[in-house]
Amino acid sequence: MVRKLAMLMLIMAGLARVSGQEVYVHVSNERIYDFLDELANQKMITLNSVVKPYTRKYVYNKFSEALDAVNAGEVLTIRQQNELEHYLDYYAFGNRSSYLPSKSHVNLFRKSNRLSTSIEHLSFFYSDSFFNFSLRPVLGINHFRNSSGDYTHTYRGLEAFASVGKYLALYADLRDNTVDQRLVLPSYFTQEPAGIYKGNVQGRGWDFSEMRGGILLSWDFLQVGAVKDHPVWGNNYNGATILSGRMPSVPMIRLHVSPVKWLDFNYFHAWLVSDVVDSTLTYLLPGGQHRDTYENKFMVANMFTVIPVLGLNLSFGNSIIYSDQSVNLAYLIPVFFYKSVDHTLTSYKIINQNSQMFIDFSARLLKNTHFFLTAYWDDFATGRIFDPGVHNFYSYKLGGRVSNWPLQNVSITGEYFRSVPANYRHYVPTLTYESNSYNLGHYLRDNSQEVFVSVDFKPVPRLFARYSYTSARHGNEYVYETWAGVTEYPVLQDDTWTSVRHSLVCSYEFLTNCHLTLEYLYSNVKGHDADGRTAQYYLDRFTPEFFQGKKHTLMFRMNIGF
Repeated sequence: MVRKLAMLMLIMAGLARVSGQEVYVHVSNERIYDFLDELANQKMITLNSVVKPYTRKYVYNKFSEALDAVNAGEVLTIRQQNELEHYLDYYAFGNRSSYLPSKSHVNLFRKSNRLSTSIEHLSFFYSDSFFNFSLRPVLGINHFRNSSGDYTHTYRGLEAFASVGKYLALYADLRDNTVDQRLVLPSYFTQEPAGIYKGNVQGRGWDFSEMRGGILLSWDFLQVGAVKDHPVWGNNYNGATILSGRMPSVPMIRLHVSPVKWLDFNYFHAWLVSDVVDSTLTYLLPGGQHRDTYENKFMVANMFTVIPVLGLNLSFGNSIIYSDQSVNLAYLIPVFFYKSVDHTLTSYKIINQNSQMFIDFSARLLKNTHFFLTAYWDDFATGRIFDPGVHNFYSYKLGGRVSNWPLQNVSITGEYFRSVPANYRHYVPTLTYESNSYNLGHYLRDNSQEVFVSVDFKPVPRLFARYSYTSARHGNEYVYETWAGVTEYPVLQDDTWTSVRHSLVCSYEFLTNCHLTLEYLYSNVKGHDADGRTAQYYLDRFTPEFFQGKKHTLMFRMNIGF
């Protein structure tokens, strides 16, 4: 297997280089992200995992880096060698000039050296020295069953990406979704992706669509583009703390700069959906209906990552959500501390915008290990640090993973999350940490706690099994209509909602990006009487009826593409 990998590298080394496909690999492609994390934990590659999604070029470069390590004497398991060969073949497309994946076993264009149809990768490919293009279908079904009944989610669509010359790349992903009941709403504690539903017509289910994509220009040290996607910020294995990516995709201008090996910089300016009606721009249609227009809402964020030694990434950044104005030039400057900008642009007599700060420490200094700490502040004052009666608005996640030690092909993961009251919230409706009313941060939002433990097993190539345990709780729902008294709210004083989940999942990637997944889930989700509200009130608020109480749920998923 090592010999085959080396031969593949030699073949690709003889091809002329192109700039590469700077199009994003969606975060739902968990197996790719897990495999890269595994290679980084073994110190086969270096990885900055605080900002996702990665680009195809980045993924390809990291797999090439792993192959270089193998050629230098590092050892992979047979399973890892097989997966590395498979993924290198797929991600080399677009990152090598005139390269068609070698696994095109069924090729409808046998007389052409520029066209191929690969069954193994389930894609159509075109490649020459100037233009690369790929098209693949997207199709999936999720079916759940428990004592509440059945749930079915189907989706279908197309995914395409292309590169033109050395610097330009484009991608697009369109899918239509149909669900027979809504298991995802803004108030629910769930990590399932959000959707903006169209009405349930004659009991035929709820539909929603998702369009992602973008256009990017890239050089060796710089990438800039306009995209609509799901940003995920903060190291995690079970839900990000800074940006979770579970909201509907948002349009944004993105900038990535990596001028030297020890510095990495990310920035975006996003157009959010406020869901707050602008009454001055609302008018009546001839039929008597309202034509509603929403208030403007924007978000900017930056993240600096400093790498003092290989394996240690120190990241820090800040963001701001601003509204009730057009795009402000000051927030288009990527390297600013935006809270200070806000204080300049708005006087003390005017309500400020909503700013945030965050840090992320990621350590892969010991072979086979990854430890991290992510902290997020919605509001911070040094005077509160030493006052036991008040608190800053913060959340944090502490976690780690041990990969392939002491047992090969086994990983053990643990995480702890905690947030205090009023974090991720704001009393001005247009300044909330939300888009389309979905929270941008951790799925449990404020005044919550979670413990997550998992054991992953990968016995053969592209077969994945996991047992996981999750214990989560949410505290009091405090009123946050003015600033007064918010910093004094007790943290997790009373439980309003608790959840215990045991999950056993097995997934096989039968073709590239095509998975067959079976899962058994035991869950016990409860509401609790608190603050004059009944347990059922909180249960209905945070959990769909399908998962309320004790449930043994069987889940079947099959997807072609993501």
